[in-house]
Amino acid sequence: MPISQNNRNILHSEGHAATFTIAAHPAKASNARVALMGNVTVIKETSPETDVMWSSGEIEKCFLERHPDARWWIPGKKPAHTAYWARFDPTTIYYVGGFGSEHYIGFIPIELYQQAGDLSPTGGELRIQVGPRRT
Repeated sequence: MPISQNNRNILHSEGHAATFTIAAHPAKASNARVALMGNVTVIKETSPETDVMWSSGEIEKCFLERHPDARWWIPGKKPAHTAYWARFDPTTIYYVGGFGSEHYIGFIPIELYQQAGDLSPTGGELRIQVGPRRT
């Protein structure tokens, strides 16, 4: 939904560049965090130009299986705000495993990230901060 300034910046930037930072809450220097840098593709419908091979109905079904409480904000369902489907394609990943020389700090190869599969967090709370990617 383009109601936050971050989303507006992403939509109006060339290439729709974005960075998502995922960290445990409360944030501490000793906690792991990761920054995913990449591009956002707005999905209008199944389109070979954007490499999107799902229909909006399939995306909606998948989304609602994981977020049933968000059915009021589905694109095309007369939401309170303009809504659309989008895909984030990470191109660079930077990981901070914790504090100082005790933990890994550095880039994660994108191929390794793509092969990791679907791993759900086992506990705690994750907060996602969204902001435009800096080049």
